[in-house]
Amino acid sequence: MKANSGSLKWGIILIVIGVVFLLHNYGMMDFLWVMGHFWPLLLIWWGYSMIRSSRREHGQGRAQQLFGDQTLTVDSREIHSSTVLGDIRMTISSPDFSGGKAKVVLGDIHLDLVGVESITSPGRLELESVFGDIAIRVPSHVAVEVRATRAFGSVTTPGGTKFHGARYRSPDYDTASERLTLSISQVFGDLEIMKAD
Repeated sequence: MKANSGSLKWGIILIVIGVVFLLHNYGMMDFLWVMGHFWPLLLIWWGYSMIRSSRREHGQGRAQQLFGDQTLTVDSREIHSSTVLGDIRMTISSPDFSGGKAKVVLGDIHLDLVGVESITSPGRLELESVFGDIAIRVPSHVAVEVRATRAFGSVTTPGGTKFHGARYRSPDYDTASERLTLSISQVFGDLEIMKAD
């Protein structure tokens, strides 16, 4: 159940926004007034869930803060990081990596996995962003699968091509010994996946 909590939150947010749009279309509610007065509830909800999760999660590779940038070098098999009004810039220095989660509101996520020698396959990395870009550098020997739930923005694949679907796989994904699955939930931002040269 915990693995789907991000999807549940995004589902609730999208339903609420959809209901507000529907009521606006029927003249029963003024969308601009509602959004102008109640958008901070999204930040409050996100901040509360970050505080709650930070009390449950301890250990290396875990960082939660409400405001500001995080620039970290992490020597851990897993990452867990979140922030509001700031960027997450993380370099993974552990030779072995299995995945984790990173969440940001009003900021960017930059992950550098180039130093990773092996991925416990299949590795899984969950990234959530509201109003921010996501950029990931992966080692050249790692095949990537992207499962994206996105509203606005573009996806650039490791080959440099633009991708507009909900799912992408490296051409060698099925035969690769080391694979990383990226589960992306993103509203308003671009996603770029790069392979190290």
